[in-house]
Amino acid sequence: MSFGTMFAATSMFKAGMASYGATAEATTELSYYHHIIQNAQNNQILTMAEIRNAEKRGRAEENANRLRYKHMKASQKAGWGSRNILMTGGTPLDILLSTNVIEAVDREAIAANTDNEVFGLNIKKFNYKNEADIASAKASTISPSRAGTMAFMSSLLGSAGDYAGYKYSKIG
Repeated sequence: MSFGTMFAATSMFKAGMASYGATAEATTELSYYHHIIQNAQNNQILTMAEIRNAEKRGRAEENANRLRYKHMKASQKAGWGSRNILMTGGTPLDILLSTNVIEAVDREAIAANTDNEVFGLNIKKFNYKNEADIASAKASTISPSRAGTMAFMSSLLGSAGDYAGYKYSKIG
């Protein structure tokens, strides 16, 4: 077996191994980005459930607030009524009106807190969507077969250059 034949066989083996390594590396990287995409999509779904739960909690809190003040006002009226205090003017009326004002402030605070929580969760969901889009764009540029082919050709061309350098040098 001549040196040229031996060199060609070794070069083919070296190129095949380079191709296999590049293909395996690109496949692993592609799998990594697909994993990121899947996680981000799952997190979007979970965040949508969190949004629904936040809205549900807000409605429950509004109902609890309404009932709390309803019972408070009924208790105030019953207390004054049992003592024969007229509720059409003066301090009893001021207290009832103050209770209405405080109820309205609490209602607005609950609504604002719910809106802020939902807004934050929507931003979180949007960030997960962007993460999935970025990973998808990166994954679309990865081609294991292209990486393997490029490594194979690059290795062969490098070996051809080495062989030509040997063949036309003063050594051979």
